[in-house]
Amino acid sequence: MQPLNLSFVNAEKLGVRSRQLRRAHGWTPEVLAEKAGIHPVYLAGIERGKRNPSFKNLHRIAEAFDISLATLFTENTRETE
Repeated sequence: MQPLNLSFVNAEKLGVRSRQLRRAHGWTPEVLAEKAGIHPVYLAGIERGKRNPSFKNLHRIAEAFDISLATLFTENTRETE
């Protein structure tokens, strides 16, 4: 198994990735926030790259998308095609 390369991870790129996945699912920010159990304003901050979410909240977001935490941090556009 290859080690996970997190070199691309920063708040802005994480926000872009979250927004990309959310849109691929056809969800509004409010729907993702509800599914992840986080406040919509907090999610908006994550998607704008203004928040640095905890591991717990990252895990909640990944679970909402039904993906692994590693997949959340992978720049892979297959989910958005």
